[in-house]
Amino acid sequence: KPDGQAVVRRLAGQVDVVIENYRPDVMERQGIDYAALSKENPRLIYCSISGYGHDSPLKMVAGYDPVAQAESGMMSITGEPDGEPMRSGASYADIFTGMFATQAIMGALFARERDGLGQHIDLALVDSAVAVTANLAQNYLVTGQQPQRLGNRHPFLEPFGTFQCADGLINIVIGNARQWERFCKDVLDRRDLLEDPRFATNPGRLQNRQAVRDLLTATFLTDTRENWIARMRAAGVPAGSVRAVGEALEAPEIRYRGMVREVEHPTAGTISMLASPLKLSGTPTADLQAPPLLGQHTDEILMAAGYDSSEVAGLRDKRVVS
Repeated sequence: KPDGQAVVRRLAGQVDVVIENYRPDVMERQGIDYAALSKENPRLIYCSISGYGHDSPLKMVAGYDPVAQAESGMMSITGEPDGEPMRSGASYADIFTGMFATQAIMGALFARERDGLGQHIDLALVDSAVAVTANLAQNYLVTGQQPQRLGNRHPFLEPFGTFQCADGLINIVIGNARQWERFCKDVLDRRDLLEDPRFATNPGRLQNRQAVRDLLTATFLTDTRENWIARMRAAGVPAGSVRAVGEALEAPEIRYRGMVREVEHPTAGTISMLASPLKLSGTPTADLQAPPLLGQHTDEILMAAGYDSSEVAGLRDKRVVS
């Protein structure tokens, strides 16, 4: 509605950042795209997030995380070698696009400190998904070789990945010769492996990958994951248990870091919420608050923008705001 568009323009004249994730035509059609709002506020930073970007031939196609995972190549390298391409359990394309948006906005704010000008940020879900393929994409660009699905194994390291213990799975990383030496001497008490040409070097272990995994699987089954992890951490060998989400959220080190907090919700009472991982010494993040109810802050925001109570009531009567 025209009154709603006027509200957005009025707010945009007073804020630092606008974020929107519609198709590229929507905001322009409403008269609240970057070109329009930057006239109200030349310092405005306007972040657009879409499926394929504002200058793409596919710009009018809606973007969804599962499709971005497929089209970026990420699914092709996720899953077991003899299985089908696999989507990640979390919506990584959505999440990373939000993180890239944060980086871009902070960079634009920093640039504005120097030149006093805002700018338009054009982020695409598919671009972000492609960017996260990172070293695997770069390896293809250098060698021309397509990355393959390896399950929990690593293309260049062995041993690496998950192993079954007496009471569950662990995940290990042997990233260099020193770690392999400590693993053999201090964790497995198998110095003989350091002399065996099949296992002494990482190239040898890659050539004999199944033999390595058979040996370690039989060994790890003799004790609990807690005991194996304790031994590996004492030896400086990276390892951790494969946890369910609930196990992770209840783990003492996660709780110690304040990653789960209790907050008061206006209708649900006391609820537990996942907290921010950001820890800043000088400017800590704001106290965690429950998600607002629909329209909870409408009056507060509009009156801060200069509307009086009767104008807000009029907008509500017209169903412009909730």
